Amino acid sequence: MMVLVFLIQQTVLIVEGFDDGFGIFNTTNSAFLNNETRGFGIGFYLGFNDLYNIINGNIITNRSDYIPGKNITSSGIYLGGAANWTTIINNTITVSNIGLVLISNANKNKIYNNNFLSSPTISSSDNSGNSVFQPMPIGGNYYFNYDNPNNGCNDANNDSICDRAIIFGNTIDVFPWRYKNGWKGDRFPNVECCSNVIFILVSGMKMFIKVLPIRLIV
Repeated sequence: MMVLVFLIQQTVLIVEGFDDGFGIFNTTNSAFLNNETRGFGIGFYLGFNDLYNIINGNIITNRSDYIPGKNITSSGIYLGGAANWTTIINNTITVSNIGLVLISNANKNKIYNNNFLSSPTISSSDNSGNSVFQPMPIGGNYYFNYDNPNNGCNDANNDSICDRAIIFGNTIDVFPWRYKNGWKGDRFPNVECCSNVIFILVSGMKMFIKVLPIRLIV
């Protein structure tokens, strides 16, 4: 099952248990805002003559094991079939396959300020004029597997941008963000960390201080 979309502006829709979530065909100048997909196929599929559309603020969470015993390819956003001049911004993509697929006839699309929490993050074939970054201070995207020196992201000047670009086939992000939502000013660690919290317990006239370790996942 998929949700077929023709010439619509849709906001705040949760689609769950699908093959493809949003199937967008022959659609122009439409916005898909603040939706959520939970399933096992492709979150957003732009497949035929889709021009000047916006995909903004969506949460895409697809898993290949959504149906027990079925291993189905799961991707976040798929642009193909002359899907051109699309703007993809402020989405968080967590899937078990490829975060974003750009096939050969998807051209002149802009993809920036997204959180890619899947590996591989972007698959790009022989495209023309697609961009996965904008000039600073807007920058590019956040990639969970490229955010610290161990995987190639150094930040010598501490500006929250990796010093080296990241390349996906013939597509390059010149300004990859080091932090999730870094373009919003967030500078929190992207890894599991530990901390201590002090609890003050008052009982009658006595005060007890207890220090407990907690685990925080950002």
